[in-house]
Amino acid sequence: MIVDIELASSEDNPQLIFESLNYSGKKLEESDLIRNYILMNQPATEQEKLYKLYWHPIEVNTNYQTSEFIRHALSYKKGKVPNKNRIYEEFKCWIDKTLETETLETVAKELKNLSQYYGWLLNGKSGWKQLDSAIEDLNGLGVTVCYPFLLEVLNKHYSMEELDEEETLKCFKIMETLIFRRSILGLPSNALTKFLAGLANKIKNSRLSMSYTDKLAYLLANESNCRLPYDGEFKSLLLTKEIYNGQKRVCEYLLRKLEHYDHKEPVDLEQCTIEHIMPQKLSSQWIEELGSDWKRIKEQYLHTLGNLTYTGYNSKYSNMPFQEKLTMSKGFNESRLRLNQSVKNKQYWTESAIKNRAEELAELALEIWAYPSNIPIADEQKEQEPTGLLICLSDEYEYSDVTGSKVKTVEIFGTTYPITSWKELYTLTFELLTKKDELLFQQVAQGKLFKTSTECRRSPHQLSNGY
Repeated sequence: MIVDIELASSEDNPQLIFESLNYSGKKLEESDLIRNYILMNQPATEQEKLYKLYWHPIEVNTNYQTSEFIRHALSYKKGKVPNKNRIYEEFKCWIDKTLETETLETVAKELKNLSQYYGWLLNGKSGWKQLDSAIEDLNGLGVTVCYPFLLEVLNKHYSMEELDEEETLKCFKIMETLIFRRSILGLPSNALTKFLAGLANKIKNSRLSMSYTDKLAYLLANESNCRLPYDGEFKSLLLTKEIYNGQKRVCEYLLRKLEHYDHKEPVDLEQCTIEHIMPQKLSSQWIEELGSDWKRIKEQYLHTLGNLTYTGYNSKYSNMPFQEKLTMSKGFNESRLRLNQSVKNKQYWTESAIKNRAEELAELALEIWAYPSNIPIADEQKEQEPTGLLICLSDEYEYSDVTGSKVKTVEIFGTTYPITSWKELYTLTFELLTKKDELLFQQVAQGKLFKTSTECRRSPHQLSNGY
């Protein structure tokens, strides 16, 4: 059924009538309201032109996910994320102000360009091989919080020609590293969503004398609530976190990247699934090989990186003894996967074998998702920032009074880590100590700082060993 409503042009506002449909019938999409707000007051010929040249291509470019695209575009343009239920209202405020200095066609053209970039972010089909690969990697994490900032990056590269190919790809890699490292640490994304929406403006307004990507790296390294996790804590969690439990998508992404990194002839993993080398259900032979401490070993390492791999023969392997998994037809000894090469060299699959493999893969992860090196700090920024302290915990450490000081860097066992608080210094120090010398940690843990429960503790932090 088609309803034709005649309006008195001098008395009736067609847009208000159209908006009212939102309250009396099927709920309209935010993009429907936006489209009509743009077109309604234009002459018929201008409406047709704007629709054919700009609005319809926007819908096609975004695979008709137009409301979500407008939300990301507004986040980029305004520097803050609009509520999903107020996209139309936010858009009206933005475009009314924008049209004070720009023409409607200019705005429509920019939105069309942004919609093309947004479509590339969705489907990874820009035609630029390296960019499409970077987009595929990001989308493997299943997050879109960085889309507003990446619209800025693509706009600067294609429309404004302010970023070259190397810097554009570097921005994508930094975003991937940020998202993945934070997911491993289990850091919340709500603050990150707001921060990334305004990141383009932070870079634009920065007075630092450095390249765009160096400004990006600097801001991410020094943002307390949304910072890029440093190597020590990232590696520590990679070694101990039950990555298979609760983060299966991240686990698949991690193993795929470890397998394909710097590989000119990568194996297609489409038909492969995640395999627990030490199986989830232990046979009597597995229990015997693991020894008297088998329950702890299973509980501690079953779902961790060192015990996980890819195989196309998961159901065939089942819970077979390790030696059979090695030597059977299509077993680990015949596998072409990089992930399985170190498994071939083991006679038994023990706690030490799992830990050694985890260490090997974690080191490779530090190379793939590398922390930006030598982040420069401009002289004027040094004057504005607190001086901070460099604290070295070593045999030559001398006591100094740090009352009232702010900590920015800590050097532990020869490695330097950027940090933002004294609490972070404590937790990092003791986390690394558990990995280097468990006996020494147990001696330290007899003090008042440590408990095995959260009772009587304000803002407790649990270490990977349970304390």
